[in-house]
Amino acid sequence: RMQKLQPHTAGLKEKYKNDKKKFQMEYMKLMKEHKVNPLGGCLPMLLQMPILIGLWRALDLSIDLRQESFMLWINDLAKPDILHTMSFSILGTNELHLLPIIMIIVWFTQALLQPKSPDPEVQTQQKIFMFMPVIFGVFCYNMPSGLILYWTVSTAMGIVEQQIVKRYYLR
Repeated sequence: RMQKLQPHTAGLKEKYKNDKKKFQMEYMKLMKEHKVNPLGGCLPMLLQMPILIGLWRALDLSIDLRQESFMLWINDLAKPDILHTMSFSILGTNELHLLPIIMIIVWFTQALLQPKSPDPEVQTQQKIFMFMPVIFGVFCYNMPSGLILYWTVSTAMGIVEQQIVKRYYLR
């Protein structure tokens, strides 16, 4: 829906290039007419935050989840997954954690699948979002594997859902 609004948005930007307040008002009116929610992209992430925080606390405090193996190399859902112990240090640890790397790949794939915008400002924003998976991967490198697993699977399911919607409902 946002892509369909791009020509109208460009026209509004040209018309109100010196009056940002008037542009914002007309832009919001345009979004209301076309039934586009400005928070549509952020809202699912905001709804997930309490779940992520709760899961993080549960993994940190629950004795039942400690030392509970999941599958393959994931031996403890309450600690970072350890694929290999190295002789050198990465991000303050000498352990290689595979789940954050998989998370980076899944998030990067999701960023690549987002529709490209002809608007130069939005293109700049999309380029910045291409670096976000790497930043979050570094930030989450030593987090519990259960949390990273949840986040990765959730993102992967979002990609699958996005592809199904594109294929079957947006013809």
